[in-house]
Amino acid sequence: MDAIELLTRDHRAVEELFSQFDGGDDETRRSAAEGVIRELSIHAAIEEEFFYPMVKKEVPDAAGMVDHGIEEHQEAKQVLAKLDETIDKSHTKAYAEKMQRLQKLIADHVEEEEKELFPTVREALTKTRLNEVGTLMNKAKAAAPTRPHPNVPANPAVQAVAGKAAAVVDRMRDAVSGRGES
Repeated sequence: MDAIELLTRDHRAVEELFSQFDGGDDETRRSAAEGVIRELSIHAAIEEEFFYPMVKKEVPDAAGMVDHGIEEHQEAKQVLAKLDETIDKSHTKAYAEKMQRLQKLIADHVEEEEKELFPTVREALTKTRLNEVGTLMNKAKAAAPTRPHPNVPANPAVQAVAGKAAAVVDRMRDAVSGRGES
């Protein structure tokens, strides 16, 4: 699967989790919220470590779009961190309002990526190159952080080191808390 297909598939999965949260009972809302936090944390980590740096290097015309995407990731990670800290309140109106804010941020980000960035990248790069990066990203999902880390810079070198350490801690926390894959 190529990188753009992988990222687009992630977008659809998160949209489905938002839908489950919106229409669910208390248990479903918590499970969906955990899924949103997990999936967006993994998605942002692999996008920042692999996709964005590749795009900046190989598609210079898209550098501004990448920088904007990183800014949006940072804002989303801050909201995700608040949601993660208060997951036990996922049944409340205040939590739902934070989730709606995140949903709007993500919807705007996804629209920009899918309508502007992805077509630019697809036009500039070969299918082979997109497949290479997609393979790397897919493998990296298994070792990516599962929780937001807004204080870890969106720098590929930092992501490769700090992100991996954070992922180990995240996965231990997930095991202890019983938070599994969605």
